[in-house]
Amino acid sequence: MVSRFTLLLFLVLSATNFGCSKKDNGPPPPPMPAPPTAEEIAAAQAEQNRLTSMDAHARTLLTVTFQKIDDRGYPLFEWSNETGRDIDTISGSFEGVDADGNMLFATGQTNAVPGEAFLRAGESIVMTPYNLQTKEPTMTLLKTQPDSVQVTFKARSLTYMDGSHEPGLEQSPPSTNTKSAL
Repeated sequence: MVSRFTLLLFLVLSATNFGCSKKDNGPPPPPMPAPPTAEEIAAAQAEQNRLTSMDAHARTLLTVTFQKIDDRGYPLFEWSNETGRDIDTISGSFEGVDADGNMLFATGQTNAVPGEAFLRAGESIVMTPYNLQTKEPTMTLLKTQPDSVQVTFKARSLTYMDGSHEPGLEQSPPSTNTKSAL
């Protein structure tokens, strides 16, 4: 018959053979990354400043002003061209925040019929952003406290009627060059 001591010894030895020993803890943890250098911090701050400046510029090309809720329940906004040039195509986002700076909505907006002016210099049009009428909290604010909603259009790409592009935007328009670089 097997003694208790032999059985206990067998179990201890078996446990160490199945990876239960302290020797098998897996790979060591990765080393801690070095703290950023002064140059890396300065470069990150410069990039943040560039993006902030680009964002501010992108919001000045078109001004957007709430007008009213139409008979169908759609919000109407006046879009004014502030560039001083005729706009052919434009793409970006229509955004609204409340008085506390909380984002209420953001919806993409693209107007692109090449060769047909979207908005002439100094002119305005009245239009409704896509699907905004379904945003109940926003619609309630627009109906009851329209001055508490700040709306902007943030351009991502803009092409003028002469074919040139607005510099300094987030995304360049698609290239019309059909040659591939080899």
